[in-house]
Amino acid sequence: MRLNWVQKVSLPSSRHRVDAYRRTSFTLTLAGKEWAETKNFGEAREVLGKALISQHPYFREYLTRLSDGPLFVPEFTETDIGSGSDADALDYAGVVAEAIRRLIASPVGVGRSTPDIRDRVEDYVRRRFSNRQPKNRKALLDAVQDAVLSGILRAENLGADPISFVTISSWSRELFLTGNSRYVVEAPGGWLHWAAADISPSRSNINYVRRGLNRAGDAVVAMLRNAASELKTPGTELVRIYPLRGTVAFRCGVAIELVNRVLEELVSKQRPSPYEIWVSAGALFDPPASEQPLSIGGRKYHLVGFGNS
Repeated sequence: MRLNWVQKVSLPSSRHRVDAYRRTSFTLTLAGKEWAETKNFGEAREVLGKALISQHPYFREYLTRLSDGPLFVPEFTETDIGSGSDADALDYAGVVAEAIRRLIASPVGVGRSTPDIRDRVEDYVRRRFSNRQPKNRKALLDAVQDAVLSGILRAENLGADPISFVTISSWSRELFLTGNSRYVVEAPGGWLHWAAADISPSRSNINYVRRGLNRAGDAVVAMLRNAASELKTPGTELVRIYPLRGTVAFRCGVAIELVNRVLEELVSKQRPSPYEIWVSAGALFDPPASEQPLSIGGRKYHLVGFGNS
């Protein structure tokens, strides 16, 4: 609707109103029909990207921020926040101290995010639950995650709320303009975002040039084995694909999908390789739900190994 590709009608005003809209049909505008009927995927992607940049201020803010360097969001597990689900008993000072420690250790380092996290986390969590308690530890953890992300967004002068930020980061990744991963060596314990294109912001527009295969493919090839040697567990030649993929993409400043493409070309011998490479399905390996396996020829792989050529 913001892009004027779907006719404007009312939408749910709150989460509780969503069910009433589940059977609602939405009508495409003429511009929406033209885009939906675009035969070439690359052209459709470009039209969508330019429309989002033109019409969505939060999307422009996100790209502009990443043009200035990576963005890091500390994330936690239930173990990190201690036992129980009592919001009043949560060690807020400890959570904030750990979030700041991870920020300082990340590629972002000490920056504008730090003070705002300190001021906002406890207030955010207490306001979410008001006069009630979280129903379980997962609900409390979700509130802590949102509180930390909200504090960083505010400190970084990004107008998006936590839900919108997740959506925007997904859009830009699918457009191959940025990359993001929770499994980069340089940023453990958090969600790292980086530019995968040369992004040039202006007052009302953003120009970009993607770092594609022709430009960055050789750098990815060289980085793959170097990063794998850092990730390798003693006694095995195989490494998990998802931390390798995220680390290489960040270091080379490319989209994670480009690393997938290079791996596929190396394994299928479509690209000359300076080393031996092989992949394994890892039948007993259980990857994180947020990570996709490497797919080659209809088969899915979770592990990769490197040797001398």
